[in-house]
Amino acid sequence: MQSNFFILFVFITSIFSCQNTSDDKSNLPDRVKHELSSDFFQELYSNTYYDLIDRIEPDGYLEESTTGQYGGMYLRTVGAIVSLLIETGELKHAEHIINCAFDAMITNGLDRIPHVTDRKLFPNEPADSINNPYKVIGRTDQIDGQAHVIMAWAMLALHRGETDFENKTWNIASDLMTSSTQKPYFGLEKEGTISKLVHNYNFEHSRSGKSNYNLLTQCFIGSALELMILVAERRNENELASLWKGRIKILREGVQQHMIREVDGKDVYYELLSKENNTIIPFYGMGWVNLSPIAAQWEPLSHNVMINTVRELRKGMQIWNGVKWMPTDFWADGTFSGQMIGKGIGWEIEYCTQENDWERLDEIFNMLKIIQYKSPVYMENATLTNGTKIDRQHVTKTKLKELEQGIWKVVDAGNGEQVSWWCWSMARLRKKMGLNPVPERVAQIKQALANKKKNGLMYKYFTDTKKSPRVIGLDTFFNVNAIPSIFDDFRMQWKGYVKIEDDNDYRFFSYSANPSKLFVNGKILYQGGSNKQTGLNNESIYLKKGFYPIELTYDHILLNEQLEVFFQKGEEPKRELLRPDMLFYSNPDDYVSIPPAISPTTPEIEKGKTITVSLLCFDDSAKIYYSLDGREPTEDSELYNKEFIINSSTIVKAISIKNGLNKSAVSHVEYKEIPKRILFELKHPPHPTYSSRGLKTLNDKLLGSTNARDGKWLGFEGHDFDLTVNLQEVKDIHSIKVNFLHDQNSWIFAPKIVGFYISADGKNYQQIMVRKFNTSVNQSHLDPVIKSYRKKLENTKAQFVRIIGKSIEFVPVWHAGKGKAWIFVDEINIQSN
Repeated sequence: MQSNFFILFVFITSIFSCQNTSDDKSNLPDRVKHELSSDFFQELYSNTYYDLIDRIEPDGYLEESTTGQYGGMYLRTVGAIVSLLIETGELKHAEHIINCAFDAMITNGLDRIPHVTDRKLFPNEPADSINNPYKVIGRTDQIDGQAHVIMAWAMLALHRGETDFENKTWNIASDLMTSSTQKPYFGLEKEGTISKLVHNYNFEHSRSGKSNYNLLTQCFIGSALELMILVAERRNENELASLWKGRIKILREGVQQHMIREVDGKDVYYELLSKENNTIIPFYGMGWVNLSPIAAQWEPLSHNVMINTVRELRKGMQIWNGVKWMPTDFWADGTFSGQMIGKGIGWEIEYCTQENDWERLDEIFNMLKIIQYKSPVYMENATLTNGTKIDRQHVTKTKLKELEQGIWKVVDAGNGEQVSWWCWSMARLRKKMGLNPVPERVAQIKQALANKKKNGLMYKYFTDTKKSPRVIGLDTFFNVNAIPSIFDDFRMQWKGYVKIEDDNDYRFFSYSANPSKLFVNGKILYQGGSNKQTGLNNESIYLKKGFYPIELTYDHILLNEQLEVFFQKGEEPKRELLRPDMLFYSNPDDYVSIPPAISPTTPEIEKGKTITVSLLCFDDSAKIYYSLDGREPTEDSELYNKEFIINSSTIVKAISIKNGLNKSAVSHVEYKEIPKRILFELKHPPHPTYSSRGLKTLNDKLLGSTNARDGKWLGFEGHDFDLTVNLQEVKDIHSIKVNFLHDQNSWIFAPKIVGFYISADGKNYQQIMVRKFNTSVNQSHLDPVIKSYRKKLENTKAQFVRIIGKSIEFVPVWHAGKGKAWIFVDEINIQSN
């Protein structure tokens, strides 16, 4: 046993000794993308995803566990797996799974979703209440599983639009939504209850009494309500929409009043409130349940509370042999569980994805490479063990030290709920990084490796179409996000070969609101985009089995747009997504080495800063040669053996060469020195629903309209707009301008006071303008207007500009509604030189 621990320790040590120890974090996003594309994570994601998908039975039944750890289908898993299937496009599976949950309820004569169900008596025959019911093997008084199912139903309805399935099941879903938010779950006013929170009579994950008010239940009910309101409005079910709006408002108030506590002056979510007899007792520990707003995609309060909660959670992180991990549970006495839970890791991955926390993502992936290195399928949980009997629910720092010679034991690999949430987070992260959310099957991956890893396309990235490309590289498919979005307008060109598997007539389509042109075998076949030429040359081409040149040009004009390329074989209009395994950077018969990747790909370097450049090749046996003077590299150029640093404008070019193969195409990144970037800092973050493109919204040159939902506004609920702009050096300021939206019918009010302030040092500010706006008069009869505030300046120097819009906080007493008022802000324009 000791030798096994020693081998594991050496294995861990070797992994960490190989990690990049550079202090420069500019290439962390590229490192994360590289990890996602690595053999380890490709295989883990593929194995896990298809182990899950392949065991969905025709009626939607999904056995929770393949190891026997849990019996039956846990209907809480419906929310997790449908969230995943929507990300990966497996919508028929999603419909069947939801239908299975409804049938389990109906065939047992229940008015609520049971917690766990077994298969029908006759799995291959239709379900019915008399001859072929599903067997209920779990409780029927838990509410969190029901909330998951309703949320899943509404997500699918909104994603697909009106369908026969929606129309057939609307009454079931809407009745469940209403009953979930009324007595006995919601609105109880007797002693020892909280009328504004949803009570769960048997919360499976509770650590302090099963009957309680927990954050997870509130968030999934809240998410279900918010989504069902949108479906109801689409269906003109206005009475139900109004009823549910009232209940979601009460729920938010309940969370605000009862489910937050103050830690170091900041609001943090409680995990749960225990209900013991007629007393409500707050639980001061924390755990993965505190991350549930992330999975539900519904935050009852401002995003700041979520940020504070995660920050507090991370104080309880532990380190085991260099691995930084978040225990499943933290207790109020300072002890913690010697376990990590699968979905908790998935939810943290999603949080990091939303917050661009690349450093923590890097830590999580390093951790998983150790935890999962023997298990080809993702876990329900992993537990620390060293062969002795210890209390793993209450581990101390001293006990953790003793466990350093132990191992992490993976439990119930393939668990339905846990792996669904992890795959969901991985699919969303892969999308953000420009990777296909649907994994190739492992067999396909191994075939691609055997095929000298020729899949992918060479791309060119232009910031000025009249000049040479700034970046040339290799990507797996048509990815408009290959380069981090620092330029509003750019052009991309992809070139390579497409594999045609059968002799037939083919049509190709490039779907995007931005202009694009698609060529196959030198012939333009499709022209798409926002111009009047959309669909031009959309004609068929006869192709025999083999490899053909493919080229696509794309002009990125409209922001937040994606590009998808489909093909159609024959005359039947069945259009399939052009798969990555059909794309090749060169003709496979040419035996060309795989091109290297240059990291980072962002083609800029700020004046006075340095960039650490890495060259990567997916073929470890290939050698990389590079140049820094713009010349084409050859075998006589510098041989790459370690990362290097640049501090000024530099053109990095690289090739790879493998024995027996021709040299690769040239990859290059032209790093141009730029002035220091203007920095924006908000005192309060925007509401997640109205966060648009984040801070870029404030200076993207796209003016918001009088439609608050046009995606060009930042929305702030109940607090001031307070922005500091750092120009990075003292400059002459000529004018300052900001736009606010005023739409009282939507509870959006221009600030009552707008102030401009300037400073040379960021500490001592001078007021240069104050304007007031009267909101005490009812102007709800007026159309929405944009209020612009501008101040012209002469002989004024500053490095820092502060803009404050004071919120009225709550809607005026004369207003038809009640609650917090909104501020919507758009373009900030500071003229300086």
